[in-house]
Amino acid sequence: RVLMTEFDALSKREGFAPGLAGRWRPGLRESALFDRNAIHEIHRMAREGMKLTSFYAAPVCSVSRAQLLTGCYGARISVPGVYGPGGKQGLNPAEHTIAERLKERGYATQCIGKWHVGDQPEFLPTRQGFDRFYGFLGGETNQWAPAIFDGVVPVEHQQSADYHFTTDMTDQAINCVSAQ
Repeated sequence: RVLMTEFDALSKREGFAPGLAGRWRPGLRESALFDRNAIHEIHRMAREGMKLTSFYAAPVCSVSRAQLLTGCYGARISVPGVYGPGGKQGLNPAEHTIAERLKERGYATQCIGKWHVGDQPEFLPTRQGFDRFYGFLGGETNQWAPAIFDGVVPVEHQQSADYHFTTDMTDQAINCVSAQ
């Protein structure tokens, strides 16, 4: 609940963009992931924004995502490990999420990318405080021909040699911020 209490002092600001990057390895250089301009922007955002520097990343993604969303340890909110496709479990709708807290403060909320904290209707992002969801529900998807959703509607993609889901997510994030 430490993360959630930090929001009690948070006034409406221009933007709030938490992120969770998987498979980040010690020694992996930023330049392998981002171009020079993007690296400078990431560092500028870190300098000018609020930094929360203590986060326990669980060894499996469903737990880490639930922890980021709720500010609670996975064991505290009964996240057993990885949620499988079509399972009867997911992030408990009674838990307060960061999206719900931000909406209370006037923010528009959007979840882009991997969800993986339950794929049944009661566990979907739009039931957990997000105004909009664009991404995939399970643990993985093909990055060139992904099984993605816009809300609860499957997105049909034309096969294209130029398409990559990372670029698509980036475009969605830019559109979300630009619309505010």
